[in-house]
Amino acid sequence: MICQEQCGSVRNFTKRPSTKKHLGKSIEERPEEINNRSRFGDWEIDSVLGGKTIGEPSILTLVERQTRYAVTKKLVEKKAEYVNQAVLECMKLYPIKSITADNGNEFSSLSKIEGLDVYFAHAYSSYERGTNENFNGLLREFIPKGCSLKRTKSESFRGLYKGYQ
Repeated sequence: MICQEQCGSVRNFTKRPSTKKHLGKSIEERPEEINNRSRFGDWEIDSVLGGKTIGEPSILTLVERQTRYAVTKKLVEKKAEYVNQAVLECMKLYPIKSITADNGNEFSSLSKIEGLDVYFAHAYSSYERGTNENFNGLLREFIPKGCSLKRTKSESFRGLYKGYQ
C-alpha cells in the first residue's frame, strides 16, 4: 500500500508474516464419525505438568472419545520426542485411529507417525477436547498443580482412571 496523501512522501507498507502455527490438519477437517463418537479408536491427548521447572517430568493423558477409557504415561520431559515414543507404545496396546491434540510444542511432531490421523484444536479452545480436559481435572485431585513429579512412579497412575466414564 502506498501512502502519499497525508505526508507527501511515498512509502511501501508490507504485511507482517503470520505467527500462526501450522502443525497439521485442523479440527475442522475431522470426519463426522469422530465428532459424533460413533466409532472406537479416536483419542484426545494432552499433557499435565507437575512443577514448571526445566527438566520436570510430565504426564501424558490419552482419553478415548467413545468409551472415555483413559491412559496415562509418565514422560521424562514435556518434549515431542518423548510424546511420540509414548504414543507409539500405546499404539501397540490400543487401537488408535486418530488423535486430537492442542497446539502445544510437545505435539508438534505427532503428524509424522504413520497410520495415524492427527487433528489439532484451535488455539485457546480447550472445549474442543472436552473429554480429555475433564479427565485432567479429575487427575488434578491426585496431582495438584505445582507438585513435582520427579519422585512419582509410573505405576502410581494406574489405579487413578479406573471407573472414569
